[in-house]
Amino acid sequence: MLDHNHFSAGIWRRSLRSVPTLCVITLFLLSVSPVFANDLLDMDFEDLLNIQVSSASKTPTSLMKTAAAVAVISREDIHRSGASNIPEVLRMVSGVQVAQLDANRWAVTIRGFNGQTANKLLVMIDGRSIYTPTFSGTYWDTLDVSLEEIERIEVVRGPGAALWGANAVNGVINIITSTTLENSTDQITGWVGLKKHSGISVLKTIKPNEANALRLSLRGLERDQGSLQGEGNGDDTTQGRIGLRWDNHGSNYALHTTASYYQGRESTTYNSIEPTAPYICPLIDDADLSGGHIQSRYSYYFRPTSTLDIQLYYDYSSRHEWLYDQRLQQYDLDIQHTSQPLAAHRLTWGGGIDISRDYYHSRRGQINITPEHSHAHLFSFFAQDDYSILSNLTVTLGTKCEHNEVTGWEWQPNLRLLWQATPRLSLWGAVSRAVRTPSHVEENGSLILSIEPPSALTPMPWPTMVTLQGDHDIDSEDLIAWELGTRFAINNSASCDIAMFIHDYDNLQGGHQQATSATNIDGQPVYVVNYGADNNFAGYSYGAEVAANWQVVPTWSLLLAYSFLDMNLDQGNAQEITVPERYTQHHLSLQSRLNINRNWQTDCWLTYNDGIKSQDISPRWEMQLRIGWQPQPEWELELIGHNLLHDDSKEIYSELSSMQSSRSERGVLLRLTYKY
Repeated sequence: MLDHNHFSAGIWRRSLRSVPTLCVITLFLLSVSPVFANDLLDMDFEDLLNIQVSSASKTPTSLMKTAAAVAVISREDIHRSGASNIPEVLRMVSGVQVAQLDANRWAVTIRGFNGQTANKLLVMIDGRSIYTPTFSGTYWDTLDVSLEEIERIEVVRGPGAALWGANAVNGVINIITSTTLENSTDQITGWVGLKKHSGISVLKTIKPNEANALRLSLRGLERDQGSLQGEGNGDDTTQGRIGLRWDNHGSNYALHTTASYYQGRESTTYNSIEPTAPYICPLIDDADLSGGHIQSRYSYYFRPTSTLDIQLYYDYSSRHEWLYDQRLQQYDLDIQHTSQPLAAHRLTWGGGIDISRDYYHSRRGQINITPEHSHAHLFSFFAQDDYSILSNLTVTLGTKCEHNEVTGWEWQPNLRLLWQATPRLSLWGAVSRAVRTPSHVEENGSLILSIEPPSALTPMPWPTMVTLQGDHDIDSEDLIAWELGTRFAINNSASCDIAMFIHDYDNLQGGHQQATSATNIDGQPVYVVNYGADNNFAGYSYGAEVAANWQVVPTWSLLLAYSFLDMNLDQGNAQEITVPERYTQHHLSLQSRLNINRNWQTDCWLTYNDGIKSQDISPRWEMQLRIGWQPQPEWELELIGHNLLHDDSKEIYSELSSMQSSRSERGVLLRLTYKY
C-alpha cells in the first residue's frame, strides 16, 4: 500500500475543493484558443459509419449496413474518457445504465432491470462469455482484461440471442483486445491518486517475424473504498494479473490464442442478518479472488467469401467470501462457417457445446444452493441468412436453438430489414425473441430477503424473516422486442444514430407467498414468511436512444449520447414479490474533446441521470475532466478529475439485503504512460 501521510492527504483534500472551478475555467479558456493543428482529430464521418463490427452479425459488417442498435467504443474513446475501468467507459453509450455500488462492485445493464445481479446482459471478451450461472450475470470486479489491451468495445443494445443465445436479452457487450500483429507497441502505464488508488500496467510484444507476434501483459493495482454512511472502510482492493496473446497468420488461416491468470483480495461490506436486535449488523470482510483462462480461435479462409472459425476456451474462477465459497469451471467449443452460396445470400451457421461445473458452499446461510456441486451442459445450433433483395435492401432471417438441462429446448429467432437509402443514410427495423434461463439460485437456491423487528401485527413479539425459495420447475423469462433505427451522416463533420424500441416481457420471475411458519435460529424464535419463485409477472418497456458526433473544428469534437426509458411491469399484490423497476428514465452524456496543439489535450465529460425512483435515488449531474500533456511522442502525462460535482453521493442500492452500498467520492488521478 502507498504510504500517504496525513499532511499530504489534507493538502489533497483542500485542493480538491477548488478543482472543479479551476478546471472549468481552464477548459473554457483553452476551448476559445485560436491555436489549432489542422492535422489533429481529422476524420471522415462516412469512414466512421463504415467501421467494421462483428458482434451484431458474427461476421465483419460495416456499421452503416448493420440492422441493430450498435455502438463502438474505440481505443481513442477509452483513452480520452479518462476512465480507469470498463464500467466507467460504458457510461458514454446511450441505453447503457451504469451505477457504482462501491470501489469493486458495479451495476451495469442495458434498457432496464439494473442491479448488482443484473441478469439480462451478455458480456464477452473476444467472444468468450464471462457469465456466471449463479445469478445469470457478471462479476465486474474480476473483469479479466486491462484497458491498455483493448482495441474496441462493441455494444449491441437489444436482443442478440439469435446469434449469441440465452441471456443476451437486453444487450451484448463484446470487449475485443488488439491483435499483436497490428498493434505491437510496448508501453508502461502507472497511475496514482487519492484514497490510495494506484497501479501499474506493462505491455511487451515479441515479434520474431511478420506472421507471428506474442504480447505479454502485467497489471497490478490497489485502491481504497469510498465512505459508507459517511464512515471510511479502510483499504479495499489489491489485485494482480498476468496475461498473453499470441497471433499467427498464414496465407489462408489465422490463429489467435489468449491466456491469463489473476489473483486479488478485496474488502466488501456485508449485512449480517441476526434474529436479535439490532437484526442487521454491518461488517467488513476480505474476499480472496482468483481465476484465469486459455482461449484459441482458428480461422481458415477457403476463399474470400467462405470462412471456417473454431473457438475453444477454458475458464476458471474462485471466490472465497464471508457469505460463500464458489468455484466455477467452464469448457466451451464453438464452430462457425460463413459462406455465400448464392450471389445475393450470405449464410452464417454453426453450433457449440458449453459445459460448466459449479461448486457453491454457503458459509452464513443467507444465500444457499443445494446441491453444492452443479454440472450443466448446453448444446446449441444457429443459422442466419442475409439476403440482398436489392442492392440497397437486405433482409436478415435467423434463429438460435439451444438445449439446457433446466428448461429444455429454447428457440430464439429474429427478423431484420435494412434499407441503405443513400451512402450516408440507412434505416433498419427488427423483431426478435430472446430468453433468460434460470440461474442456480432461482432453480435450487434459497435466500433471506429481509428481516423485520417485532410489531403489533404479529401475535408474538418475534421478528419476521422473509425468504425466497427456488423452484426446479421454473421457466425461462421471455422477451419479444420491436426495434426501429436510423444512421446518417449530416455532412463530413457530423453524424447521428437513433434507435427506438418496445420490449414485451413475459414469464418474468417473482415469487408467491407460501405458508407462514415459526422456527428457532440460534435459540431465538422467529416468524418465517416464505415466497416460492414463479413466472407470474409480465410487462413492457419502451424508449429511444440517440448518439451524435460533431467535429466542430479539426481539433475540437463533441459527442452526445441520450436515452429515454419507461417501464411498466405487473406490480402484483400483497401476496407476491414483484420484479423491481430499477432503472434511470433519462440519461445524458456529453463529451468535449479538444486538442490545443500537438502536445496538449483537454477533455470534459458531463453526465446526467434523473435517479432511480424505486430506490429514492436523487437526480445526479456529474463531471469528469482530463488534461493530457505529451512532451515527446513516447511520453504522456494525464491529470484526471473524477466525480467533481459531488464529494459524497450514492448511485444505487444493492438489491441483496446481505450487501451494502458505499458512496462515490471526488477524486484526482495522475497517470503516466511511456511507449517504447
